[in-house]
Amino acid sequence: ESLPAAMERIMLASPDNWQKYYPGTPEEQRVQRHFSFSDRIRYYWPTPEAQRATRTLLDVLSEKDIPRPLVSQY
Repeated sequence: ESLPAAMERIMLASPDNWQKYYPGTPEEQRVQRHFSFSDRIRYYWPTPEAQRATRTLLDVLSEKDIPRPLVSQY
């Protein structure tokens, strides 16, 4: 499971921290959950599931050689 997919699942399972802040269609809410300036996703990063998903991503990336220009670009 990718990190974005894990965060989406976690946030949908516990909508208390975002639901009243993100009106709109389900698709609009999905975009807001991940890209809103309101940054409600920050309340979910400390959860064990989010930490596991983050660790998985970092483990995968540690096996890759990321070009320095790509890193410095972002």
